[in-house]
Amino acid sequence: MKKFVRIACLVLVVLMSLSVFAACKGNGDKDNSSQSGVTDANFSTADVQFATAEGGSVYRIIRQEGAQKIMLSAASAISKSIKAIVGKSPKNTDDSTPADANVPEILLGETNREETKTARNYLIEQSGRIGDYIIATINNKIVVYGMTDEATAEAASYFVDNYIKAEGVKGGIKYLVAKEGNFVDASINGNTKLCRYTIVRPHFNSAYLTQIEIDRLVATVEEKTGYRFNQTDDFDVKENQTEKLQTPVAEYEIIVGNSMRDGVKAITVEDEYEIRIEGKKVYLNGGSPYATAMAVTKFTDMLIGDNKIALTDANTATLSWKATEAAFSNEIYYKPTWYDEFNGTEVDTTKWTIDYENTTGYGRMGVDGKLCKRNRLDPPNSGVKDGVLYMTAEQDDEAYYGGMFYTNGTMRYTYGLLEVSNIHPKGNGFWASTWTLSDIGPNNIAYVEVDVDECYGAGTWVYGNTFAWPSSYGKSLGYKSLHVNNRYYSQDGRGFWMDFHTFGYEWDEATVRFTVDGKVYAEQDMQTDERDIDAFCMPQLIRISLSTGSSEQGMPTQDPEEWANTASYIIDYCYVYQKEGQLLFINPDPQLKR
Repeated sequence: MKKFVRIACLVLVVLMSLSVFAACKGNGDKDNSSQSGVTDANFSTADVQFATAEGGSVYRIIRQEGAQKIMLSAASAISKSIKAIVGKSPKNTDDSTPADANVPEILLGETNREETKTARNYLIEQSGRIGDYIIATINNKIVVYGMTDEATAEAASYFVDNYIKAEGVKGGIKYLVAKEGNFVDASINGNTKLCRYTIVRPHFNSAYLTQIEIDRLVATVEEKTGYRFNQTDDFDVKENQTEKLQTPVAEYEIIVGNSMRDGVKAITVEDEYEIRIEGKKVYLNGGSPYATAMAVTKFTDMLIGDNKIALTDANTATLSWKATEAAFSNEIYYKPTWYDEFNGTEVDTTKWTIDYENTTGYGRMGVDGKLCKRNRLDPPNSGVKDGVLYMTAEQDDEAYYGGMFYTNGTMRYTYGLLEVSNIHPKGNGFWASTWTLSDIGPNNIAYVEVDVDECYGAGTWVYGNTFAWPSSYGKSLGYKSLHVNNRYYSQDGRGFWMDFHTFGYEWDEATVRFTVDGKVYAEQDMQTDERDIDAFCMPQLIRISLSTGSSEQGMPTQDPEEWANTASYIIDYCYVYQKEGQLLFINPDPQLKR
């Protein structure tokens, strides 16, 4: 049994079935701490009526633009409850509707209205943990707000059951529920209300390795403190547009990587990472994707892990990944086992074999009868310069030229996370991919091909493909190729040919996942078909290739601007990360058995 004080200075004893709720503060409660400047004076005590004299709804319902399904359902429940009273459905819309101080509104969740901000600040000052919510009248608005969508939905349910009445509510509304628990305090410059912080990550070219560590930070803080970090990208691009629009800057931010935020410092040493605390801002960055991920890992440990401390500006430090990694178990954390940053002036032939002048696979011909060849040797159309590997589509009277670099004979690996950062070409006839191949499986049924970021033509989508190709023996048993296409479309008008993006392929004994810019877009269970079970346990090599002019893609582009400006496949880095027990083979037998 928990006690709740309700609005009219009455005491209501409520039997709660869940142990996550604590005391509710009523109208007479004092706001003992108001760093945000929110006091009882912000809350209205005016009577609430839901029906107009003409029989319509006094209020319109406002939810956040792009709200999740749970919020849409909550808004619908409020609408139906009001309709049952007034006979008409209230207007139910999102906060792209301009605010009007003269229009009464029911504000559901994280809207852009000032009254929502006021209620949120008050809720945070009182507690602010993930189960908390508040229902309150502020000005001529009713705010229904929870620290999570789930808490907001619960607040909406309580609002429907207890406040939406034909007779209205006397004396306004102020009802707060705070979660109880055995929580640990963690602090950054004395601030223990970690829910104030927003984690900011790059919208483009963010590694899944880093996102894994961001997710671990969020989960650890929530479990131990009861607070949940907000998360956002540093900028956004509206659909069918190309302009990068910076997302709103929050007062408290944890800024990860090379994000579009003031104060971010580029780190050029591959092994180094920075944890920098400056007032209400925290900067976590590294000279490589794994160093940035380590910055997040180390910060988690310092904030709420085994080596927890009260963080202040004085804890700012630049550290070495190699000097830190031993403190973190390889059973849990990925570590780089093979990679190329493509620094220098030449391709590292200890890592890559270069395919010069050969025709592309299956002896492909161009649509107009020309040969389709790999890297041209003289003059070269591919190589390493300015910190990237590049292949540029070219043609002459006899052939089209693309490129092929592969690790056959230098490296193969079994299980792990492969990530590659690149810019794709744009133009019909340009066919680019980072992909893998394996030997035939132990039962001689099939071998593997995985396309991590196959793309051709418009440059606005990629495939994350898995293939189990049957061997000759597999074909004799009646097996056919097992092929799954996972297509991912660019989420905006910029496409994959205007910016670097990071594409990932995570592979273990049971599952493969495909990622773009740190976000998983496809996951496959590889334990449901005999062909996958047989072949997806074999070591895989990496290929990076560009094919030009293949007849399979139709007539190559005739646009001189595309040939001049968007005909290159540009790779910034390629990494293999692995955990304990996952295997790496250096200088293996170069002959694939297929």
